Amino acid sequence: MTKRFRNWALLSILASMVVGPAAKAQDRRTIAEPVAPDTVCDRPVPSGKNDTVSLQEAIEHCPDGAAVYLGRGEFHSGPLEMKSGVTLWVGRGATLIAIPEPAAYDKGLGQCGRIAEKGDGCRPFISFS
Repeated sequence: MTKRFRNWALLSILASMVVGPAAKAQDRRTIAEPVAPDTVCDRPVPSGKNDTVSLQEAIEHCPDGAAVYLGRGEFHSGPLEMKSGVTLWVGRGATLIAIPEPAAYDKGLGQCGRIAEKGDGCRPFISFS
């Protein structure tokens, strides 16, 4: 019985090695490579301080299908709310840095930066509407 089981196991392993590669699932979706927007509506300049207001204003005033382009430099920001259809394009040499101030991310309950049961006292750095 043991020899019969061993032979059956060996046969199963060999069969899976032969049939296995042919039976693999393949992704047949067509994926389009992302492209940069044709229009850049604003090119904010880093101030070296908190750039949240200028970045958020640029995003809000940008039309659908266009981009806010961040060029060279360090942009320091609190939470940003992205508008639907607008791209935040972080160019080569640009860095977008989240400011380390919990109060800037607070949802108005004074819970951000504190341990709470739910853990939902902070706004995300970038959110999408």
